[in-house]
Amino acid sequence: MKKRPFGVSFCVEIVVWCKLGSFGLFPLRVYFDIPNGREGFIIKEIKFLEDAMELLDQLCREMIAYDKGDPRRIHHFLKVHAFAEQIGREEGIPEKQLFVLEAAAYVHDIGIHRGEMEFGRNDGKIQEELGPEEVRPILERLGFETEDIDRICWLVAHHHSYGSIDGPDAQILAEADMLVNQYESGRSDKENRALYNRLYKTEVGKRIFRELYFESYEGIHA
Repeated sequence: MKKRPFGVSFCVEIVVWCKLGSFGLFPLRVYFDIPNGREGFIIKEIKFLEDAMELLDQLCREMIAYDKGDPRRIHHFLKVHAFAEQIGREEGIPEKQLFVLEAAAYVHDIGIHRGEMEFGRNDGKIQEELGPEEVRPILERLGFETEDIDRICWLVAHHHSYGSIDGPDAQILAEADMLVNQYESGRSDKENRALYNRLYKTEVGKRIFRELYFESYEGIHA
């Protein structure tokens, strides 16, 4: 039992199962001292993180099912999510904002299938027009809060409208999306440099873009 320091109302013990080489899993116990009067806040934050992770997992499953039979779209949103989460965490945006960003990354292109089926189009404008109406019922059914739903829908409706970027979540979503789009569409070096100068603002996004498209690799490509 960890001794309670003066001024600390209680301690939280978190057990993380870790893998070390060939030794298998072992428990790593981490203790957090909670100052007097802060225990309720800390417990609330832990609960939010648990709920957020579960909602994001559910949303990912929903989107894979939504795009079933279209591996290109599924690969795309999974990669955009991975880049968005990485940039968001390294940039240090608040957890609540990161949660909304990650959700938006999963659903940002949800308007594509309806656009293709009803209008024969899948361009950015049709994605922005149709996406919010497609995703709102899914988010409501999964139990997302109204405030978060509204912001996610706004991000979906503006993720190609770079002049409308109004915060870190919108900026990072646009950067993550184009990190993937440039590879998938095989853009030229000239096009990549023009996009880099026009769009990229976060230090992490700029670093990843440079490492992807401005560095050379001389090994064997499959």
